[in-house]
Amino acid sequence: MDIGAKTMTESNPIPTQLPTNPAKMPFTGFDNLPLHSSLPNEPDWKSWHGQNVLLFDRTHRSKVELTGPHAAKFLHNLCSNDIKELPLGGGCEVFFADKSARYISFANIYHFLLSDGRHAFWLDLSPGTGLSMIGHLDRHLVSEQVELADRTNEFAQFHLCGDNATHLLGQAIQEPVPELGQHQHMVRSIQGNIPTSIRRHDLLGFIGYELIVLKGRATSLWEALVSFGALPTGEAAFQGLRILAGFPEEPLELDATIRVMEVDRPKTAIADNKGCYLGQEPIVMARDRGQLNRKLRKVKIRANSLSSGPISQDGKEIGRICSYVEITPGNWQALAYLRRGFWDQGSKWECQNLEGPIYLDVA
Repeated sequence: MDIGAKTMTESNPIPTQLPTNPAKMPFTGFDNLPLHSSLPNEPDWKSWHGQNVLLFDRTHRSKVELTGPHAAKFLHNLCSNDIKELPLGGGCEVFFADKSARYISFANIYHFLLSDGRHAFWLDLSPGTGLSMIGHLDRHLVSEQVELADRTNEFAQFHLCGDNATHLLGQAIQEPVPELGQHQHMVRSIQGNIPTSIRRHDLLGFIGYELIVLKGRATSLWEALVSFGALPTGEAAFQGLRILAGFPEEPLELDATIRVMEVDRPKTAIADNKGCYLGQEPIVMARDRGQLNRKLRKVKIRANSLSSGPISQDGKEIGRICSYVEITPGNWQALAYLRRGFWDQGSKWECQNLEGPIYLDVA
C-alpha cells in the first residue's frame, strides 16, 4: 500500500491572526488557549473511555525539517533509533542525548517527500525546543550536506483520538483510511480541498492521529473535523489523559537530569541493532548489565493531597513524582521516577510526600 505517494503542494500565506467564533469553537491558535485550560462544553475526560472522538490543538509543538543527501545518515548518528532504514511514509520515536546518555530531546521523526520530490525528515518536538534542537544539530554538522529549517510557525497541528477516530477521519477524507502502523503517515485532502499530513500516533492510549496543516487552512480543518463530530477539548484534559497513558513530556518527566534509558521506552525509541551513535555506550551498558538506578513508572496513589517532588520511605528518598492528576477524591494517577527495588510492577509502598503520607501502587 503506497501511503507516501501524495505530497503537500499547496502554499498559503500565514495569517497573523486566525478568525474566532466561540459558538463553533474553531481553532484559534495555541497562543489564545492557555496551558491547562478547558473548552466550553468539552467532555469530562475522567469518564471518557474512547466513546467519543476528541480533538486537541497541539500547534505549540516545535517542528524542524531536515533535507539534503546526508540527512538520514546525519540523524541516524545522533539519535537512538534507526533512521537510515526508515522508509518513506514511516516514522518513529527517538531520543537525542549527549555522550553520557543525558537527555537532550524526545522527538518523533517522519520521512516524507516534499512537493519538489526531495526526501525530507520532520522532527516533531516538545514546545519551545525547535531553535535549541537546530543549534544542537548544527554543532554536529561538519561536511555533511544537510539543511535545517524551523517550520513551527508555518503549520498548525491537531491530535484526533478515540475509538471511532478512523471512521471520522474516513468521512473527512471521503475515502477509507488505510491501516497505518504507529507513526506511519500519508497526505490526504480533508473535504477535498484541505491538504493535510495524517500521522498515526496513539499517544493517549486510544486510536490517534496527528494532523498537520498549513496555518492558512487551520480554521477550515478544525471546523471540518468538528462538523463530522469531533469534540474540541482543552489542554487540561490532554494532560490528564497523557498521565493515564504513561506518556512522558518535557519538562515534567524529561529534562537534562535524567538519562534516556531511565524513561523506559526501549521498544519504541531505542534500536537495539544499530551501530555507533551519540550516547550509545551507556545505553547499551545499562541494557546489558542492568545498570539503572531509577525508572519512570505509572503509579496509583491514595492520599489526601499530593504534590510533585521527592517520595521517601523511612527518611530515604525512593523516587520523585513528576506529574499527577486526581481521578476521584483521594485517588490519584501519577508519573514518577522510582529507584531500584521500588519500580516492580504490582509492588505497593507506604511512603511520604511533601504533602504527607501516601500509599503508592506501581501500575
